[in-house]
Amino acid sequence: MSQNYKQLTDDVSVSGQLMLEELPAIAAAGFRTIINNRPDHEATDQPVSDDMAAAAAGAGLAYYHVPVSPSGVTARDVAQFEAIISDCEKPVLAFCRTGNRSSVLVSMAREAENLKPLSFFEVMGSTLAAVIGVQSKVNKQRDFTRGTVVQFVIAGLVFTILFVGAMMGVVRLVLGG
Repeated sequence: MSQNYKQLTDDVSVSGQLMLEELPAIAAAGFRTIINNRPDHEATDQPVSDDMAAAAAGAGLAYYHVPVSPSGVTARDVAQFEAIISDCEKPVLAFCRTGNRSSVLVSMAREAENLKPLSFFEVMGSTLAAVIGVQSKVNKQRDFTRGTVVQFVIAGLVFTILFVGAMMGVVRLVLGG
């Protein structure tokens, strides 16, 4: 592939303008989805989105178009990009003229993800992992940045009650009574 790309996360890389003839090599490099962050007709030498979509389909790539104005990324752009990233086949290669707008979208989508509160299952899973001593550093960091004290106090109380109840059941079973 003649196009250079920069990996920003485990699943997302960015690059400058892609050309139609590069899409088979991008697919061969292992990418499954491309996201075009460039508005049509921004420059005379860029392929339009419809042509990119057809070439991507021919190369076996999923294709999305989230055109971002050169004047700046909007909250709507980030929301669209984040929705695509969460549901698409990975790895993803996002592109614009130089890769800068795509990089900003990746950064802002990650920031938005880091601001979301932990779900009930994330809290319970983290609490269980901590109880049995297998909590990862990544999840520990996530818990401290996105979790609240109240969530973990409640989860701790639930696990304590379950543990005490289980121990009482074992003792009753062993003592036969």
